[in-house]
Amino acid sequence: MEEKALHSMSGYINFAAGPGLLGGWLFIIYLKLPAVLCGVAGLFLLKGLVVINPSEAAMTTFFGDYTGTLRQPGLRWINPFFSRKGISLRARNPNGQKLKGNDKLRQPD
Repeated sequence: MEEKALHSMSGYINFAAGPGLLGGWLFIIYLKLPAVLCGVAGLFLLKGLVVINPSEAAMTTFFGDYTGTLRQPGLRWINPFFSRKGISLRARNPNGQKLKGNDKLRQPD
């Protein structure tokens, strides 16, 4: 299986728009108008936000099918219906040198 790059958009726009829509939802409820659409849109935008730290990635699946890997660090927005799992990209080497240390009697290893 080959890795597919997942394209996403910046999450900062949706980070501002999501609470704005939820605030609009509360205002519309106050005015006694239909507010379900505004509230659902705000939750939809906020659920899609994901933070990718440096040296990490996020693998996404949609109903168990692999959809791609997101490697761009920062606050990103992806489809909220995607399941995501964090992956560390840190280099690991099982054949490292033995570290020196002392035991309980302060004897070197």
